[in-house]
Amino acid sequence: GKGTRLINLILRTAESKWTTTAMRLLCPLLLVCLAGCSASRSRDWAHHGAPMFADLTAREMKAVRAYLHGIPEMELTDARSNTLKKNSIILMELHVPRKHEALRALDRGQAKPPRQARVIIQFGNQTTPNITEYIVSPLPSPKSHKVKTFKGDKPIHFYSRPVTAAEYHHISEILGKITNKAHKLLFESTGGFSFTNCSDRCLTFSDVGPRGLGPGERRTWIILQKFVEGYFIHPVGFEVLINHQDLDPEKWTVEKVWYNSMYFDSVEELVEKYESGGVEKIKLPDHDDNDLYSTYIPRGSH
Repeated sequence: GKGTRLINLILRTAESKWTTTAMRLLCPLLLVCLAGCSASRSRDWAHHGAPMFADLTAREMKAVRAYLHGIPEMELTDARSNTLKKNSIILMELHVPRKHEALRALDRGQAKPPRQARVIIQFGNQTTPNITEYIVSPLPSPKSHKVKTFKGDKPIHFYSRPVTAAEYHHISEILGKITNKAHKLLFESTGGFSFTNCSDRCLTFSDVGPRGLGPGERRTWIILQKFVEGYFIHPVGFEVLINHQDLDPEKWTVEKVWYNSMYFDSVEELVEKYESGGVEKIKLPDHDDNDLYSTYIPRGSH
């Protein structure tokens, strides 16, 4: 009768409400599970693809170096030697795989491309010195190498190479000779600082580019500074233009000297005019070791 139909309607309504409530509770749980699975899958793919972009390991770098040094025609020598007429490695880093090769591994689960190294070698001990890039593979046990070419097969000019530690060593040596000639001038101008034979009153230097105004040039302005914390903002007003294009440091020359806003053709000319009063002498303010403006020590109230 009517009573039975009413009871059935109430039961169906209750069942519908329970189902709705259950679904409201289950949906978030289901979404959390799906998100967890998706995140887990993403992590798995990330771990799968991460080695493709990881930096070269020490083992890989040693293997690449040993492989290249084992090629007789390259005649590679230790990069740490001070001679500039040498064939040596100046840079080694991961050669990143091509995008489509990486995506095949990341998106489709296919085999990862072999790890490769990009190596830049300076060939200074040759009739025509040059810079050449190589791709060495596969890592960690390299067995082959090929020259990396650029658009238009344009070569890397030897004079555009970066300054190496060996070259800085020779720059420092020629600066020692220059500053010895101008020792009195520098000592009096800086209040007791010198480039050589110093203790806590030393000078250092920075170099700036570009190293020339035209192709083939390798000339650098060297700026003398007080060797204190934040030395780059402690110039002493003495700069020299050194031509260091030749691979024999004995043939390097000083082309210009700058002192007190004036240019001179040589250190000797500057020293002679300094002694004879032909150039105005400068005297920097006395250096205060407690002056913190060029340090990282916080000042003021915080």
